[in-house]
Amino acid sequence: MEYIRMEGIKQNLIQKRLYQTSIFEAIKNKNSLVVLPTGLGKTIIAILLIVHKIKKGKILFLAPTKPLCEQHLKSIKKITTIDNVAIVTGEIPPKKRKEVYDKNEIIIATPQTIKNDLDKIERNKFSLIIFDEAHRAVGNYAYVAIADAFHNAQILGLTASPGSDYKKLKEVLINLHINHLEIRTENDADVSPYIPKRWMRWVIMEMPSEIKLISKKIDLLLSHFLSELKRYTRQAEYLSPKKLSKKVLIDIQQRMQRDLGGRGGTLYTAISIVSSAIKIAHLKDMLTSQGIEFAEYRDTIDFLFSELSKMEGIKATKFIGQAKGSGNGMSQDKQKKTLDAFRQGKYNVLISTSIGEEGIDIPATSLVLFYEPVPSAIRFIQRKGRTARDGLPGEVKILIMKGSRDEAYYWSSKRKEKKMYEHIYRLKEEFGKEDKIKKLEGQTKLDVFASD
Repeated sequence: MEYIRMEGIKQNLIQKRLYQTSIFEAIKNKNSLVVLPTGLGKTIIAILLIVHKIKKGKILFLAPTKPLCEQHLKSIKKITTIDNVAIVTGEIPPKKRKEVYDKNEIIIATPQTIKNDLDKIERNKFSLIIFDEAHRAVGNYAYVAIADAFHNAQILGLTASPGSDYKKLKEVLINLHINHLEIRTENDADVSPYIPKRWMRWVIMEMPSEIKLISKKIDLLLSHFLSELKRYTRQAEYLSPKKLSKKVLIDIQQRMQRDLGGRGGTLYTAISIVSSAIKIAHLKDMLTSQGIEFAEYRDTIDFLFSELSKMEGIKATKFIGQAKGSGNGMSQDKQKKTLDAFRQGKYNVLISTSIGEEGIDIPATSLVLFYEPVPSAIRFIQRKGRTARDGLPGEVKILIMKGSRDEAYYWSSKRKEKKMYEHIYRLKEEFGKEDKIKKLEGQTKLDVFASD
């Protein structure tokens, strides 16, 4: 086995992989976005760039959560000979954070903390800013302000799944000042030798007859509400119970509320009808989801934990996000301890909400069970990437209730994943034609987007 030999990298530790070294060579001096499937070593590529750039200035490595920051700290200390590495999160008092910024060569941090501390940081001393889970760099997310603030540093964005929305993908590239794209898929010749076997199984379950009967009655109710609604608004003319969802109804309701103005009573009546229909549509969602919504809620995690814990041979634990408002949640320290215990084999089942999808390294996982399909390309890619790691085979099972929206969600996620790669390659081709950026009235714009 051949290992990476490079100043700053510990010897005989990291296996040399052609796709990693070729990506590193291509991004050495460019603001780049690297798109690489989960489990194929985006962090290794980032570390190669870190040891290349560190003589020119400090490094800022950003990740959305403290557990991810802890993971990157562990990787850097394990792989490199660099000593002055520290994590900065909002849990550290502001005065102490300033000291950490000054004393260390590599700062690993959560984005909101850095955004809050921009005035405390000597930004001109940084040579490289790394944005992990770079697809988050849209809207008002802290990554956007940070990329603007460190305009003299090189930028590296990392993601397994930038998303299927072409406009949002362009927004990410603009916001992070990206002028170079490196993309690999599991099918690329230099990547495929390192892809462990992953089996995908779709478990089709028949909808219980009782649920079918109730669902039909709900459709009749929705038909009645739609007939009434069509008397008041054209927005309902092309709807049918089968195409109706809570989201569609809420959109109609919001448009009506904006239009209330001088129409008073008529629209009030229509809005009342929509409100009733929303409740019925929500009931239908609950009936036909096979837990699709419930899997996102913590009380369902509690239920699954309770039931699984009763089964012989199962040592289950929960992994949920931090508390919001008055709700219960896990502190970041508790999240870290839970993942450590899972890695060490103290538990053999991890019951997770969506927090477990993004970036968390759980190499021992042999099975990922989708309690439901997800209609998002990002989440689909991240979830299936939780298994078949470190050369070990893995299995993905997706539970789908026949005749429910589960089927539509599954095919939606597959279409979006395909569309995502089409968009990325389209952008890469456009970058190849004109690989530069320009400043236009203070806003970074990519030349290749001018025709859109």
